[in-house]
Amino acid sequence: MKRVFTLILCLALLPTALGESYLVGYNTNGEAFSFMLLLDEDGTPLTPRDTYAYITAITPNALPSDDQLYAATSQYPDMTDAVPNEYGWYEAWDRMALLDARGNQLTGFDYSALDYDIATDTVLFTLPNGRVGVMDRSGSVLVEANYARIVSNGEGGWLALDSGDADPEDSGDYAVVYIAPDGQVVPTGLHTRYSSMENRLGAQPVVYGVRELDDEQSNVFVDAQGRQRFGRGFSSAYAFQGNLAVVASDPYSDYGLIDRRGRIVAGPIYDYVTYCGTETDGVYACITLDGFDLIDPLTGAVLASRRFPGVSNVSVWWIGGRLLEARADGADYWYDFDGNLRIVEPDDLRLNGFYSLSDATLDCAILMEGDYPYASCHIGRLGRPDWVGDFQDLSGGCWQEGQGRLVFDTFKVTDDGGYAHPDWATLRQGVCDQDGNILLEARYSELQVLGLDRFWVRQGSRCGMIDATGRWLYAIDDYEYLMD
Repeated sequence: MKRVFTLILCLALLPTALGESYLVGYNTNGEAFSFMLLLDEDGTPLTPRDTYAYITAITPNALPSDDQLYAATSQYPDMTDAVPNEYGWYEAWDRMALLDARGNQLTGFDYSALDYDIATDTVLFTLPNGRVGVMDRSGSVLVEANYARIVSNGEGGWLALDSGDADPEDSGDYAVVYIAPDGQVVPTGLHTRYSSMENRLGAQPVVYGVRELDDEQSNVFVDAQGRQRFGRGFSSAYAFQGNLAVVASDPYSDYGLIDRRGRIVAGPIYDYVTYCGTETDGVYACITLDGFDLIDPLTGAVLASRRFPGVSNVSVWWIGGRLLEARADGADYWYDFDGNLRIVEPDDLRLNGFYSLSDATLDCAILMEGDYPYASCHIGRLGRPDWVGDFQDLSGGCWQEGQGRLVFDTFKVTDDGGYAHPDWATLRQGVCDQDGNILLEARYSELQVLGLDRFWVRQGSRCGMIDATGRWLYAIDDYEYLMD
């Protein structure tokens, strides 16, 4: 009896375009069988069928396809001595192996987590016992798994939390150590009550819950050798993005931003501060009771200040590309990273700007009017007056280089005693572009956008990858497995 990973597969099927390679998931209509594949752009399988239950990219989408790395779980894990937990789940199902960009398996299924470190081009691995080490991108171990947590220090070395012989999850007292590039381990003199450190692209990691400091200011920034920076701790502290980091001085103060010398750049006057964007292109949205400021994470310059008079509840989040959505007492406004107002949500209508994959050219919104399933959905380019298309339902799939691929649905509506819903047996999906032009007619029961010219679809008993003309590049037929 082959195992079913319904929940995992649903997550895995979110479109993940990786340059010229694509992650796809196969399951029959009855969900009696499932596995994942890595396909080349021409439809060539880079991983074999019926081998991996789950595959996920651990490297950023921005890396070239030849530099991608993946974590994969086995379709048939070793169940020797396996014991289920209280929920009936076997830990062996979650054991991961490292795959390279061509789908070659580089390690065994030995890890409970694999995380890529972009600053050092290495992989942080976690063993089932909770201990963490470092390997290179070929799977060779660089730092043995003797630690509860490891982060790169920005200078070719590492900072780690050493729990000694205690279980990493039960220690409650971790020594912060510096691991030099030559492997020498040097105690820093700091200890933490939590197995938690954070760093991003640069130096100056933040260590949480330092035992040597007052509880209310026990989060500290450290240098590459693990020495405390700025001569003080903070009640709240987050890793640097660009040249700025979010901090709060005490549990009762608001949030502000400091630079890499520990100087206050903004605030502390904000209810909360959130970073929006990618590692290399983003902005800090600093929210007050009645508005927000946008602050450049490299220079600290205030790019824009927006206030909503009479409003007492504001939230801001990243849509994708270089777009933000601000909600002020229930009204929604879209801004770009420079603070320019791009669109205001019309009364009694709803805007959606989410795309599974998007770049900095994103400037498109989906407008829904009416109540689902009787709604009408339209497409609009920001700054233009006209809305195009008229679809029963519409969702953003991919936006790249000023072009969009959106999934539209057609279906009949069933009304059960006043409860209206789509007749799912009649649901069919197709693809249109940013101007509402139909590229693929609604003839597929399932459709995920992988890229501007690649789609993973199901049509009857056939599942596979097609291009924008509907040409099948790779296919699996359910009948291949009926007798298996």
